[in-house]
Amino acid sequence: MTQPQHPNQRCLTCRYRTWVWLATLLLLAACNPAPVGLEQVADYRQRVANTLKSPLPAPVLAAPTWQLPPLRELRIEVPSQSLSLLDAIRLDQCQAGSLIAERNSSLGKLQQGLVRYYHDYQLLQALYICAAQLEQQGQLELAQKVSDLSRNKAANMTQLKLQALVSDPSIRQSLRLADRPLAKVDPAQLAPLLTALQQVYLLLNAPLPAPNAAFNQEQQSELSIAPVALDELEQALQLLEQSPYLSQLWRALYDQQQYLQQLTPLVQDLSAAAGCLSAGTPSRALVLRNVFVQYFSGPVQQHFAGLIRQAQQVAPLLTLLASPEAPQAWLTHLRQINALPDQLTDTTRNHVRYWQQFFSDCGFTPGT
Repeated sequence: MTQPQHPNQRCLTCRYRTWVWLATLLLLAACNPAPVGLEQVADYRQRVANTLKSPLPAPVLAAPTWQLPPLRELRIEVPSQSLSLLDAIRLDQCQAGSLIAERNSSLGKLQQGLVRYYHDYQLLQALYICAAQLEQQGQLELAQKVSDLSRNKAANMTQLKLQALVSDPSIRQSLRLADRPLAKVDPAQLAPLLTALQQVYLLLNAPLPAPNAAFNQEQQSELSIAPVALDELEQALQLLEQSPYLSQLWRALYDQQQYLQQLTPLVQDLSAAAGCLSAGTPSRALVLRNVFVQYFSGPVQQHFAGLIRQAQQVAPLLTLLASPEAPQAWLTHLRQINALPDQLTDTTRNHVRYWQQFFSDCGFTPGT
């Protein structure tokens, strides 16, 4: 006749089985390599599936359904402005003359994006100063032509800024979704990119130069202080263009949300799958609790929080790029970028609700 087990012996048997489950999970999880950048959530997914002995189909990480619009969809019409060749030559006494010559040179014609807008900003200042100088010298006809040119240029500066913004390679690199997610959240890599975006902010947020009435005699021999030094702007743009960090950050937010959403069928009936809807607390439920606490509440949520925190750091600077006058396709893309952290947050909350129900049904105290 079988002797009944002592309560302490039953407890030891239960603990032994639990540890056997955990050891098995460690071995099985190690056999399945995770996608780069998705290691934490993939490891968590594997452990839940192994505990439930559930089939684990490969996740389908589809390419983003939206991307940064091509330039052909972001055309901004800017009226052309020019001086006759003779009048341009007569401006050699003004700094505006040298800037016009620079723009018409072979290198000047290659200027693009925000560097080109920087030179437009400088040229507008120089035209104001030049018109005042010519008027003081009695060259009234030429002064009027330069004044008309400056007035027309000032009227087009908003369009010139938008044209520079949507076409700048560094800004486009920072706003596209990369072909792979960010492997690791790294504040040291984000910090210089935030500083670079601040340089862009200074240029885009600078008030337009005032007409010649705002210039006194001392200022009329040189340009007023630019919103940012050209070499600093060029360095900032080069850093943004060469770094994949921001584009991989957006892709990481997109992929993590997509990956986690696909786990819903795995966790939506946890209580029943673990056997918690009948009397007692089975060992499978204990293992599931440990998986959630150790692998979701720890590495997964920490990684998600890091991605969301960095996106929120960039968000205030991205709002500057959403000028109401910009093309609709550009504004739509920026809204989609800004929505990524909230989408991951909402998906995470929905996922955790299944676990909250599991904890309740199994009699576990949250946090244990």
